[in-house]
Parts: sequence; structure tokens; C-alpha cells
Amino acid sequence: MQQRSIRLGEQRDDDQEGYRGEVLEQQDRQLPRQRVHFIGKIPRQQLFHYYSGADIFAFPGIEESLGMVYLEAQSCGLPVVACADWGGGEAVLHKQTGLLSRGTSASEFTANIRKLAEDDQLRHSLAAAARAHITEHHDLKKNYTGLEHKLSSLCRCRLPGAAG
Repeated sequence: MQQRSIRLGEQRDDDQEGYRGEVLEQQDRQLPRQRVHFIGKIPRQQLFHYYSGADIFAFPGIEESLGMVYLEAQSCGLPVVACADWGGGEAVLHKQTGLLSRGTSASEFTANIRKLAEDDQLRHSLAAAARAHITEHHDLKKNYTGLEHKLSSLCRCRLPGAAG
């Protein structure tokens, strides 16, 4: 297996600094420096740089609702490793745009990361499908146009008992 560099970052609100930041920095000191880099808080406007420079996006998304980060990562052509229990299950198509695991199984999550790190063909296939899926199903203009047409057709329907 090719040695890969791993970058750990996070997007968090300023009020979440403190203890959480200290724990992450302490964990960073325990990781192998030559391969793992904790880059800390990433400003939202710079996230696409990190997505575009990555090979895999892995985020368990514990109690994440929809998981916009999964959509963002896939739009940059990244295969996603996530937990199916929360937002990952809504935004990622298992074995099509990424790999999903049960939220209760850290070993499954880790195995999915390893699988993508070791299998270049699978990683590239899921990456291409991820970008295509987002382009096809999550295009803002296309979705708003579709919603506008549906709402217009509802407004043209005559409601029972309505005057007119």
C-alpha cells in the first residue's frame, strides 16, 4: 500500500474552541508526524481547497442531520466514508458515491477508509460517480426550477369550495 499523508481538520463555531480544541491538539501530538497533520479549524471559504486536494473524505457525522459536508466533498469529486445512521445515509449512496458503515461500528468505518486507501480503482470509480451524482441531483437552479413548476401547478388547481 502506498504511504499517504492524512490531514485532519475541522469546521467549528468559535464558541466550541476551548476543551475540544485542546483534546484535538493533544491527539495531534500522538499521531505520526510524517504522515498525519492536524490543520485545525478551516474557514468555510477555504474548504474547497482542502476537498480538491484530497483523495477521500471521511467523516462519521455523528448526529449530523443532512450533512452538507458530504455534498460539498462529493461535488469536489471525493468518495465519502460516513456512517449511515445520520446525515451520511441521506447524502451518500452506499457503494456508488461512497462507503457507509453503522454508527455503532468504528471498525467498519475504519475498514471503509482502508478499503478506499488501498483500492485505487474503487476510489476513482466512487469519486467520478460522486461528482456526477451531485451535478445531476443537487443542482440548485435545476431543483428550484422544478420546485417552481410544482408550486405553480398547485396554485392553478382549484380547491374544493373555493370561489372563482
